[in-house]
Amino acid sequence: MPDMTPDPAAPAVASAPSGWYLERAMSIAQQALAAADQGNTSDAITLLGIVREAGVDVRSLMQRLCLSADEDDQYAAACKLRENEIAGRRARFERHRDAKRAAIFGILQALPELFPKGFKDALAEASIRRGKDGIVVIDQDKLPERFIKVEKTPKKAELAEAILKDGEIIPGAEKRNGAPYLFLKVS
Repeated sequence: MPDMTPDPAAPAVASAPSGWYLERAMSIAQQALAAADQGNTSDAITLLGIVREAGVDVRSLMQRLCLSADEDDQYAAACKLRENEIAGRRARFERHRDAKRAAIFGILQALPELFPKGFKDALAEASIRRGKDGIVVIDQDKLPERFIKVEKTPKKAELAEAILKDGEIIPGAEKRNGAPYLFLKVS
């Protein structure tokens, strides 16, 4: 069995286990499972004993992992909240910028005799320029086929209802078993 003396760099009990500690615990657990597969031990209590003999407190490890995962989830939620606040600020600054640009544009249009070539200063320059030409589709049905893009996408909601609820067999689609997921609740 590998040496399972505690990692000196490991943080306090409530924080996430170090990568070193996790690696050692997984290594010992895999060795115990391999021994069970070979018929040496098949009892879960014996496996737990092997892991404990190696110095791994599995309950503590699981508790630390669960608490750390919950803490990371809270950090992610806080980041998302912060991103939303910053997005609100960005939108506000963009509205202010657009209002100021509209005011500059309006002044340059209203006073062409005062700014015949636009406004020019040591710190800023503003002028009105001709915009780029573009197109407007006025009747899509009259356009030649080479200018039409047709997208073919499956109707997943209808497919799911037909296959999962009604039990239909539909060529090109099949039922997929849901992947197991972890439910984690920290109190």
